Amino acid sequence: MTYKYQYIRREIYEKNPEGELNSYRSFTDMVRLFRLPFWIMLGSLLIACIFLVVVVIFYPKSLLIWIPIIIIFVVNMLSQIPREKYFYHSKARENEVLEKMKNYEQYTSGVREVLHSQGIDTPEKLKALRKECELTLKSREDRYIKINGKIIDMLIGVPLGALIASLIYVDKNTVPTTIGSIIVIGLVTIGIAKLVKLINYYSEGYFKDKYLLDAINEMEYSEITINSCPSKDNSF
Repeated sequence: MTYKYQYIRREIYEKNPEGELNSYRSFTDMVRLFRLPFWIMLGSLLIACIFLVVVVIFYPKSLLIWIPIIIIFVVNMLSQIPREKYFYHSKARENEVLEKMKNYEQYTSGVREVLHSQGIDTPEKLKALRKECELTLKSREDRYIKINGKIIDMLIGVPLGALIASLIYVDKNTVPTTIGSIIVIGLVTIGIAKLVKLINYYSEGYFKDKYLLDAINEMEYSEITINSCPSKDNSF
């Protein structure tokens, strides 16, 4: 990892140009935006979730458990199929989209400002930065893929093969329950490895690399637009 890359990653994260872009809707905004069908679906989803929790706690073996599951599935499916006009008030939605596009332009301008201040002012330099960012993330991912592969081979693959062999050939010297326990330990170990991976993602600052990569991806759209227009230099 070069020093230049570290400076840029730090600056992008500290400036946080994405802040306004990820703002959440207030309840007042939702009242203004959404029409009655949305509120009916939201109410149905909440009731189904509450009903599911009650059934799981008090009647875990009852077939009633399928009712809320089906409702949740249907509501989720119906929320994706209809066009926005069925869920949103057209004018309010149009204003919201315009506001988000304005925030997006401010975001790209903020990223461009940071990159220019660090000397990243041509498409070639941006590609070099992107390459280093991708290599940093890939090296981390490859490391955990290798670890998971070893866990799977040693604690799942080999015992599973032995278990299948013992069941086929009725090998009295092999205890299936012991092999099964080893497989369970292997699955638990994989879960622990995933947890360690998640903790490491934040403790080692890899989330900053992902944040930078997302910013670079967005900048490439702006790069295409600017490079397609006549300009005095080759900067983006």
